[in-house]
Amino acid sequence: MESTQVVISAATRILLERGDAEILAASFSTDPADRFDHAHLAALRVAGAVLEAHGKAKVRGQSGNVWMLMTRYVPELAEWAVYFAASGQIRGALMRGSFDVVDDRSAEKMLCRVEDFRDAVETHLGLATFERNRLSVVRAS
Repeated sequence: MESTQVVISAATRILLERGDAEILAASFSTDPADRFDHAHLAALRVAGAVLEAHGKAKVRGQSGNVWMLMTRYVPELAEWAVYFAASGQIRGALMRGSFDVVDDRSAEKMLCRVEDFRDAVETHLGLATFERNRLSVVRAS
């Protein structure tokens, strides 16, 4: 069994920040297709951060997309990978110009799921506790 040690490198943090930026863009978008697209991009960035933290961002000789790699190397988050892999078909349709494949409800659902995924990743990487402790120290000073 491989080690599940995670490293919160600058690259991991940058990917998480890019995911946060996409979540923010999705939150402010009024167009369902645009909101869905930004939310899906956020999920991809956050998944990339997970793989980076596990040292699997650049697995030589491994083919597959981020969701397949996450399922293989981070099975505790596999449920999320399955969900977002399925939503990739919708994003593909959007990229081909089929904007009617999403409505307000489905775009909002995607955004909510991405926010939940981001929270799950933060907990998985131990960032939630770290950030809360750091903020407590800052407030106490």
